[in-house]
Amino acid sequence: MALEYRVWNENGDLFGVHRKPERAEETAEKARQDCVRYCETDGEEENPGRGDFRCGVLSPHGISIQVVDGGYDVTNHH
Repeated sequence: MALEYRVWNENGDLFGVHRKPERAEETAEKARQDCVRYCETDGEEENPGRGDFRCGVLSPHGISIQVVDGGYDVTNHH
């Protein structure tokens, strides 16, 4: 099966499913840029923005890319 690249935020919202990692990176970067305008931080601070969890706990601005192969999460296997 072909790999899928899924762009998520920490709230569980799916931003897109892509076949090419470059497209997933573009989607993730756009979502991060949108968040910068919303939460007023670059996502690298210890207490981002106004303390709003939507600015990210696990990754900058809470946006991550999941790699899926045949329905299985293989993100950390690549």
